[in-house]
Amino acid sequence: MTDKELYKHLIDEYKGDDLAGHLAHQMQHIRETKASIASIKKEKQMEMERHEKAMKDLDAKIKGVQGICRHLARTYYPDPSGNNDSYYECDHCGRSL
Repeated sequence: MTDKELYKHLIDEYKGDDLAGHLAHQMQHIRETKASIASIKKEKQMEMERHEKAMKDLDAKIKGVQGICRHLARTYYPDPSGNNDSYYECDHCGRSL
C-alpha cells in the first residue's frame, strides 16, 4: 500500500472531528511499529549469528575429543545398496572411521 493509499484509507475509516490528530496518531503508530520490527529483526539476526558461532565452536570441541579417542569399540554399518559406502563408527565418540 502506498502512502497515498494509506492516507485515503485512514481518512475514509475515520468518523470523528479531529482528522489531523487521528492521522498524526496513526502515522506515529506505524512508524513505531516499523521501528520495533526492524529492531527485532536485527536482534534476531544477531542471535542467529551468535547461535551459528556457538554451534561451530561446539562442533570443534567434539572433533577435538574425537581426535584423542582411541576408538577401541566400533560398530560396522554396511551400505544397504551394496556400494562402497559402508563404514565403522566409534561406539564411544561417534566418529565415522
